[in-house]
Amino acid sequence: MKCSHGFAVLALVVGFFSGSAIAGNGVVITWQNSSGYWFACGPVQCSSSGSRSEEEAMSYVIHEDRHGVSFRNKSGRCYLYDASNVESYENSSEKVYRLAKC
Repeated sequence: MKCSHGFAVLALVVGFFSGSAIAGNGVVITWQNSSGYWFACGPVQCSSSGSRSEEEAMSYVIHEDRHGVSFRNKSGRCYLYDASNVESYENSSEKVYRLAKC
């Protein structure tokens, strides 16, 4: 009996600290094309059609009620933002960097 109780506590602790249980950090990248349209790539998806504003483009690639976003820096034509509360099933930072058209 004591053994199974210890196992239950261990399973709870392992589940709590697994990648699927803890939200991490990610990135959002935005850029503007030569026609003035904005594109973005983030945890949810990468936009394939242009938006009239950076804010609109960003709204398609994050969950506004869950992902906190803060400006990090600008590199060339691209703007880089830190994103918080990124889940393990969402696009990783590496994938966002790879898919962004910068």
